[in-house]
Amino acid sequence: MNVTRGTRVARALCVMSALAACGTATEGNSPAPAALALTWNVAKSYSGLAFRLAPEVTVQTSAGQVVAQSGTTVEARVFSGTGLLIGNPRAVTRDDGRAIFTDLGLRGVGSVVLQFVADGLLAVTASAVVLTEQPIALTVAAQPFFVPSGGSLATLQVFPRDVYG
Repeated sequence: MNVTRGTRVARALCVMSALAACGTATEGNSPAPAALALTWNVAKSYSGLAFRLAPEVTVQTSAGQVVAQSGTTVEARVFSGTGLLIGNPRAVTRDDGRAIFTDLGLRGVGSVVLQFVADGLLAVTASAVVLTEQPIALTVAAQPFFVPSGGSLATLQVFPRDVYG
């Protein structure tokens, strides 16, 4: 009886403190999952490439505790803007309650807002991501410093590179 009462008091204190990180709920004292939370803040990205920092979504209780449960399918959607999702728009939570979108990206130009949804849970909406075209650089291989009179230059080598080299 005292254990149940103590658990309720601890949960109430967590709710009253309004802290986002009140700990991780376990099966023994796990309140019901209520919402998704996002650990990701990307202000800009290049069109057609996966995000350099993968979006990570957690399942949480209404008190902000991470619910350590696997098997919840989370889906990324374009909430506003004209971008198109590339990569896998779905990720499944692991045992620690986290779903990681390892190859997700966007194609398009302009401001795009993503939303992450799962059945029965409150969705979470990300901040806007500004998409720009990928800059392309041309790298020229070094040429000899000295060319004898009447001689010719060696073959010119040009290597196109994207933003990641």
